[in-house]
Amino acid sequence: MENVHAALAAASLGHIKVTTSISEATIGIHIPPSASEVVHERYVIPFLERTHAPLLANLYPYFIIYNNSGGMDISFALFTASERAAAGGGGHGGYTDQEDRIICSLYNSMGSTYCYRSARYVNYQS
Repeated sequence: MENVHAALAAASLGHIKVTTSISEATIGIHIPPSASEVVHERYVIPFLERTHAPLLANLYPYFIIYNNSGGMDISFALFTASERAAAGGGGHGGYTDQEDRIICSLYNSMGSTYCYRSARYVNYQS
């Protein structure tokens, strides 16, 4: 990424952003979101912040519940929960769906691990 960024800058194309995407596996801990930390991305996030490039995240709420079936209600991953889940125990911390919790985990992990202060969420769905 550094080399591509340098090559673009040398070609007077520094306005083109170099970025990458991460998966939910990048977040080491999901529950609770306040304990989240990013793993395996030691230089990527600081690079993106330094170059003002976006971080793309491929987040799949269902797979987190599927892979960690610790008493989570499937409706939480499928966006069909009828109300906010309660905090504590096997609860979901007051989130209405797993996607909200994953995004909160991602923000918390960037802030606690890298002090990534310029983060803002833009939801691009296809």
